[in-house]
Amino acid sequence: MTESVAKFETVFLEKKAPENSNSAKLLEWCKRFSESGLAPLDGEKSHGNLSFRSGNGIIITSSGSNLGNCSENELVEVEGCETEKFCAKVVGLSEPSSETFIHWEIYGKLPEVNAIFHGHSELILKHATELGISVTENFAQYGTIELINEILNILEGNMFIVAREHGFFAMGKSMEDAGKLALEYLEKAKELEEGK
Repeated sequence: MTESVAKFETVFLEKKAPENSNSAKLLEWCKRFSESGLAPLDGEKSHGNLSFRSGNGIIITSSGSNLGNCSENELVEVEGCETEKFCAKVVGLSEPSSETFIHWEIYGKLPEVNAIFHGHSELILKHATELGISVTENFAQYGTIELINEILNILEGNMFIVAREHGFFAMGKSMEDAGKLALEYLEKAKELEEGK
């Protein structure tokens, strides 16, 4: 495991891997994201994080994980996020992703969303406007309240958004919906690039 890059405090309620029947499906999507280039590697860690709504909150990939060979021990169940104290209450063996608060806030605003997949693709960012994707007005550092606010400003009516100069967030009623949406936008971006 690499060092955490989370900008918030993590309070461990229990130090154990969360148990959930949907975890295996999330790990399958982690692998697909890695293989498709939507979660590129930087050394041993992937740029990207995936989550789904669980019975106690959300289950998300841990900070610094390699999505291509992620295991259940690298998943973290987040049972609460306190924006005022900027701390997350979790069950897991590792720190949750640095984007945990963004996932938490999106779930809070969109009750129909049950999965959020965050990835990075230069092609999607480059062609976002041509693809009709909503992009945040301003750049903000990852894992910050500023980025959360930028994302919440463009969330309404959108299931796929781009954080300026950063990455994308694909949302869905299911993991399948979120994953397929991301792959579809990647294919459309590739077609635009090849057509130039």
